[in-house]
Amino acid sequence: MLLTATISAQVMIAIPQTNLQSGTNYITTLVSGSYTGVAIEQSIWLHGSSPILLSPSGTSFPVNNLGITLTSINGINLGGATPIDLSTSSQAIYTALLSLSSGPIQLQYTVPIPSHAWSAGNYTTTLIYTLGSTGSVVSPGLLTINIPAYIETPASLPAFTLNVNSLADYSTTTVSASSSKAISSTVPYKIGVKSNSSNFTYTSTLGLANPSNLAVANVMGSVNSGAGVSLSTATQNLTASAIPVSGGNNQTQAIGFSLSPASLLSQFVQAGTYTVPLTFTTSDASTSPTVANQTTTSSLVINVSDMQAFLVNDATTTLTFNTTANYSSGVTQDQTNHLTISSTTPWGISVKTSSANLTNGSNNIPGTDVTVGDPPGQVLLATTALS
Repeated sequence: MLLTATISAQVMIAIPQTNLQSGTNYITTLVSGSYTGVAIEQSIWLHGSSPILLSPSGTSFPVNNLGITLTSINGINLGGATPIDLSTSSQAIYTALLSLSSGPIQLQYTVPIPSHAWSAGNYTTTLIYTLGSTGSVVSPGLLTINIPAYIETPASLPAFTLNVNSLADYSTTTVSASSSKAISSTVPYKIGVKSNSSNFTYTSTLGLANPSNLAVANVMGSVNSGAGVSLSTATQNLTASAIPVSGGNNQTQAIGFSLSPASLLSQFVQAGTYTVPLTFTTSDASTSPTVANQTTTSSLVINVSDMQAFLVNDATTTLTFNTTANYSSGVTQDQTNHLTISSTTPWGISVKTSSANLTNGSNNIPGTDVTVGDPPGQVLLATTALS
């Protein structure tokens, strides 16, 4: 016998940001309608109107991941209620219902956070109740899960340190450094970076003077090994397109900086430490941004070691006297690319002979008769007599 009964639901579940960041299921008990009148029934059934909860952005959450338990009617604790995972098929949430007085219905909702990448917005479906054996549908109502719009980034990151400790770095090796940046977000985002100064600060334990070129533009920055952008005092986007919400709302992005051999040669040839502070900006890339930019500070450090290498490319020098003029005017021999010197500190070069004379049997030429110096067009070496 059915006298009168009304059940309705207009429910808003607001998921806290802390649950999204920690990946913790959200459990809440809410008044989800009212029971009016007196009825003698066997059960209350419930289902969702659609298989997914749609948000305005077009993302979805499977409706059957939402756990529901009927906890009370009119303040009466219903300990025998059956927990369900909401479905588009009707399921009993309580059985053996006898006469109850009018009052609010409370449902406990369990929203699984880690299993889904939640985008900011409202996810909705219609809750449809069915009373007892009659199978009558009574007062359907809207269920809304609200996801806040936010971006959370660390306030700072450790310094990015590029160590230049091999002379091969100036010819064949790209020097790089990277660090992971943890980002929690319910909106798509972009990452940008800028240097807080147009020039590096230079220090040296060797007492060397500041290099003439300390500009930051030769350093390239990137995210996840993507296309690099030149460092600048203006914020440069490290991401060509927006990074979508994924990974259960918590992601880790690899940020890197690099210097090519050509860039090292053009600027970082002197041993010492080059430092510049950095500011990263993580911004809301939604069509209509709602989240304020988040900033993260760090610094970029380039350590150039004290290194030297010396190579004699042609170990033999031959002075040939084959005309009478050679004996009156002397002989000069230009040795092109004779020596290769690589150094990250100021350097000097000296020369000596292994013996006092050049010998040919019992004939000698004093070593001091031979001088070493610059070839035509070069101004580097002092003219020095061999000794």
